[in-house]
Amino acid sequence: MRRKHTEIIGSINQEKSILEKKIDELRTFEREY
Repeated sequence: MRRKHTEIIGSINQEKSILEKKIDELRTFEREY
């Protein structure tokens, strides 16, 4: 039970960091134009 909970949190954090990276790319993209 506890192990699955940790895996879920890990995957959520992974997706969050991927989204934040995309947001950063979009911000730099907007700045160039």
